[in-house]
Amino acid sequence: MHSRLSNSSLTLATILLVTLGVAHADPSADKEAAQAAFARAEAAEARRDWRTAIDEYQRAYDLVPHPNALFNIAHDLELLEEYRNAAAFYLRYIDETSDEGERVRVKELVDALRKRSGILSITSVPPGAPVVVDGAEAGETPLNLELSGTHELVVGKAAASVHRTVTIEFGEPQSLHIPLPSEAIDDDAGETARAPADLSRRTANAPRRGPGRIAGLAATATGIVAMGTSLWLGATAKREYDRATDVCGSDLNCTDATDYEFAVARVDAARGRGNVATVVGGLGLAATITGVVLWFSSADERTGAHQEEHSTRFEPQIGPTRVGITATRSF
Repeated sequence: MHSRLSNSSLTLATILLVTLGVAHADPSADKEAAQAAFARAEAAEARRDWRTAIDEYQRAYDLVPHPNALFNIAHDLELLEEYRNAAAFYLRYIDETSDEGERVRVKELVDALRKRSGILSITSVPPGAPVVVDGAEAGETPLNLELSGTHELVVGKAAASVHRTVTIEFGEPQSLHIPLPSEAIDDDAGETARAPADLSRRTANAPRRGPGRIAGLAATATGIVAMGTSLWLGATAKREYDRATDVCGSDLNCTDATDYEFAVARVDAARGRGNVATVVGGLGLAATITGVVLWFSSADERTGAHQEEHSTRFEPQIGPTRVGITATRSF
């Protein structure tokens, strides 16, 4: 990074010389005001307050015009990444300075700022259009490219494509939005673009579960969990009983008092768990049956389609090995 022309003694001396060479009513007042503005500008730069420094340099220049103030303004604008404005002040400095070497050096600074790359954002309707930059494939829209200078763009396919010339300078971003006919994109991309609409239509006509069916699903799931818990409790109850019979036999006939107490405790635990398993299993069965009834007795909700009439008949099934209910639904 180049340095600004910020040596205060040199700059203020130059301002003084210019001031003495200009005839006006009160040169000392302008000189003092310019000196104060320069001092404030340098203080602002020391605390990295570039905007305030620019204002103070401009104030000093308005009082006593000198190209060094323009250079310092350009330098601070560059630090703010306002490259186009910085280049404008560098060009003013080139016009006003008498140093030919400085003109050449600062002209190179301006050229470097102009060549800074920026982001070109390319979008199209529909999306998915191929993008060619200077004859080379660059991707499909939407697309972000980092470019510098002038480039030829082709967006779309064949005769339906759109040609654009873009120039990226001073690191400035640009956006390019291009409406295209559907034939300007790939067939696959077109199908992708049309898919959401087709999906929306299918979704609109799809059946939706009513509150009765949701409740039925919840009840059935609860019943299944309860019956699973019942089976687990039954298994643990059997395990406790087996521990008791391993010690004292099935009739709990033990000669040792400690073994007898252990066996009785295990049998009591098995009996308690077995009772809980029976209750939980019964509740689970009832919940499952209730869920099935709610499911078949509740109709689907449809949007955009005719709701057909359904009828459901429930018949109890009682036999020596099963108890339940049979649901028959007509469509």
